[in-house]
This record gives sequence, structure tokens and C-alpha cells, in this order.
Amino acid sequence: MFYFFLFFLFSLGQIGRISIMEYQINFYLYEILLFVFIAFLFSKFRFKPFLNKKIKWLYYFPLSLILSFLVTFYQYNQIENLTAFLYLIRTSFYLISIIYLYYYANKQKDLEEYIKPGLIFFTLITLLTSFIQYFLYPNLRNLSYLGWDPHLFRIFGVFLDTSIASAIYGLILLFLIINYKKFTFSVFSKIILIISFVTLGLLTYSRGFYLSILTTLFFYFLISKKLKFIVVVLAMFTFALLILPKPFGEGVNLLRTYSIESRAKDYEEGLLIWKKNPVFGIGYNHLKSIRESNLSLPSHSASAYQSSFLTILVTSGVIGLIALAFALKNLWDINPNIKFYLMFLIVFSFMDNILLHPFILFLLLFLVNDS
Repeated sequence: MFYFFLFFLFSLGQIGRISIMEYQINFYLYEILLFVFIAFLFSKFRFKPFLNKKIKWLYYFPLSLILSFLVTFYQYNQIENLTAFLYLIRTSFYLISIIYLYYYANKQKDLEEYIKPGLIFFTLITLLTSFIQYFLYPNLRNLSYLGWDPHLFRIFGVFLDTSIASAIYGLILLFLIINYKKFTFSVFSKIILIISFVTLGLLTYSRGFYLSILTTLFFYFLISKKLKFIVVVLAMFTFALLILPKPFGEGVNLLRTYSIESRAKDYEEGLLIWKKNPVFGIGYNHLKSIRESNLSLPSHSASAYQSSFLTILVTSGVIGLIALAFALKNLWDINPNIKFYLMFLIVFSFMDNILLHPFILFLLLFLVNDS
């Protein structure tokens, strides 16, 4: 029941968000339960999980973020340092959670049997809430004043962001495909679920999702020696693009250029800032205090660039980016399935800040143990 309740709280998305100090501090209901769970694991195992050398970069990486924060601490005021510190704590917490849950999974061999039903439960709730949003609440413009992008006629679900929503749909889709033979429900049900999440992903109109999922499926079927499925996927994807609804709005225009120009500007700005602090960066994560001064409206994207890797490079320098690369390599080698989830996230994270988002880190926490 614990995992069902945890995934239920997670399925609330932004509805489960709690904000204090005039939106300066935000956290989610599921994070409270996750913290209690990790605290329990810490009381049980103490520091033993850190002795596993196979995943040592999962704690070296947050150490590199802490180093960048300490080196640049004197350059900012108390409020800016507090805000940056909270970002640092959250990111470090998720990485440490991966370490502890991985250790726990190796001790309790049947843990997967408890986690998988929770993931399926989350899958079904996400499917339901996403389609309800698409048909009953297709316009997010009324929440622009709170910092959300004004998405129109696109699926964003309870996550209120098409990129994050599509990344979650992509991870679930890969979970369903990779575990296709393990699920005990009918073939018809499995096919319907897969088609449903393909549809959800397409209706986000996120080109980053399109590229990432196609790249990952190509890699998956190539490794699995199922080459005929590559042709099938490409044919179905091409057909889907032709019949995809094209209502009014630039956001659903797959040939739109403004988002490409925005990303190019993001990279240009980020690299200019990075060149001033190439080794340790500006400190993780001080982006919000630097970027908000140039914004006329609140924005939930002020604390990151439209690339997770650019965000790490700017905030923690070359040291942080190298540490992240090694941490991803450690994760890649954990089990045979995790590399497919990581490939999807890595490709996507060059175009959007996906990899460092708490929703994605939470899902990755459990998918790491999907063996």
C-alpha cells in the first residue's frame, strides 16, 4: 500500500505542489512521503549504500554541486544563497535516494514486485487525467501570471508543462514496451496502453519528445535484434503526423521556428555566462537570481536553461558537467534496461531541462530498479 499511496501523490503533479514564502519555496506532497521513506532506509543501512563503488559518481556529482555553491557563496546575498541552497538540497536528495533505493533493492530481491504495481497504478491515473485535461482544459493561458507557459490545444496533463509531460509519457511508454512480456494482463490491454501513451506523447506537440523517443526506440529494437519494428515505428510515426489534429495556435505548428530561436538564444546566453566562470560555474543553483531580473513576468523556467547539460555547465562549471557525465555512466551500467530510459532522457535534455526536474528524477528513482 505504501507504494500505491506514494505514486498516487506523485500522480497529482502540480496539484500536489505546496508553495510558501510567496512562491520562493516549493515542494510536493509525494516528496514528504519519499523523505520519510529514505530517512527510514538511512536509519536501517546508515552509510553502507555509499560503499558501492559501482555508483560512486552518484554522490561525487552532488559533491561537485556543493563545491560550486561554496566557492561562489560570498558573491550573493542571503536570500539568493538560501534559494540556491534549496535547489541544491533537492537535487542532492533525489540522487542520494537513488543510491539508497538501489541498495535496498539488492537486499530485498522481491522489491520489484511491489514497485511495478505502483507504476502501473500511476500509469492508469496519468492516462485518465491527461485525456481529461486535453478535452476539458485545453488552454493554460489563464495561469500565465503564475509563470506557466500559455499552452493551447496541447496535452500537458497535471504537470502543466508539455515537455515534462511528454518526458513522463515517454518513460511510461518505454516501461510498457520493455516489460511487455512480463505483464500478466491481456495482449489487447497492453496494446491499448502502448497506443494511448504514443497518442499522449504526440498530442504534446513536443518535437523534443518526437526525436528522443524515435532515437531510443531505434536503439532498443536494434539491440533487441528486432529490425522490422524500426520500419513499423517509422511508418506509423509518419502516418500519425499526417493525421495529427492541427487546431489554431503556433504551439501546435510542428514547423514553428520561435522555439528553435529561443533555444539558440538560451545556449548563447548560457555560454557567455559560463565563460566568466568556466571551472566552478556561477554556483548551483543561482540561475534564478541572475535571470529573474530580466523577466517581466514570473517564470517556472527561470532556474534553468532549456537544456539540463547547459544548466549544469553554467551553474557548476566543467567540473560539474564531467561529474554528471560519469554519474550517468554509472547509472547506464546498473542494469540492462536503464540505458533505454537514460538514452531517452539524455537526448531530450539537450533540448529541454528534463533530466534535473524533480518529477523525472522521481520516476528514474524507481525505473533504475526495473530489471
